[in-house]
Amino acid sequence: MPKKSTPKAKPIVLEKSRFFKSDHFNCVFANHPLSKRNISLHSHTYFELEIITDGNGTMTLNGETHDLCPGFAYILRPTDTHSFSLTSKGNILNLIFSENTFSKNLTDILLCRGGSCVTVLDKDTLCEIQNLFGTAIREQNQSAEFYDGIVTSCAQAVVLMVFRSAGVKNTNKSSQGIFSALRYIKANYRSNISLSDVAKSAGLSPTYFSSLFIKEVGCGYKEYLTNLRIEYAKKLLKDSDATASEACYESGYNSYSVFLKAFSSVVGMSPSKYIKNCEK
Repeated sequence: MPKKSTPKAKPIVLEKSRFFKSDHFNCVFANHPLSKRNISLHSHTYFELEIITDGNGTMTLNGETHDLCPGFAYILRPTDTHSFSLTSKGNILNLIFSENTFSKNLTDILLCRGGSCVTVLDKDTLCEIQNLFGTAIREQNQSAEFYDGIVTSCAQAVVLMVFRSAGVKNTNKSSQGIFSALRYIKANYRSNISLSDVAKSAGLSPTYFSSLFIKEVGCGYKEYLTNLRIEYAKKLLKDSDATASEACYESGYNSYSVFLKAFSSVVGMSPSKYIKNCEK
């Protein structure tokens, strides 16, 4: 396993409150000309879509490094960690949005699909998306009648075009209630959420939710939440200089002893031993 790069960055969590003041209209388009720039390791409580239109560099997403080039596109979720470095002058199209921006079906696909959403757009698709960004940014600046609907429609079109390029499938094998629960868990897993909170988000009683969750997801709610939190903690320990204590609280645990027990159970070793293995 490769050694961690130095200097290592502290993990930062960017909150959606810095961008969104309302629960009803939650997407913002931007076009950023950039010089050489390093963005340290971070995660979001919102979604972010970025497209490189000019320039080169590298990006690390969930521990995997990718070469940046014109047309490179990716979508970041609240469960992802991310850093990037531009090695030349460039330009990035940026779209940030919350879980309330689109229909539940589209948000479910964003949150519940496995793996990272990374692709390189062909020239025609990139051109179409640039036009959509131009329209959305003009509408944001003018704030004319129906601008919010036009901006949201542009955002949905851009996300779907990136999905298509990345080969994402429009599948929904679970019930709507379970998808609502998975969406709620992945958006809030770093908070102190309970079984009752998640069952309520699915519109189900806790008892029925528990049995349905096991049937459709293949494991219990507590096991699913634990695995999600520990996977995030592993990202912090591997890709940053976060201590085990910092990873504990950043991943949603209020008790360090509970975190140590959960980490050892899932990973098969203590956080300190995991850090040493990553440094080899």
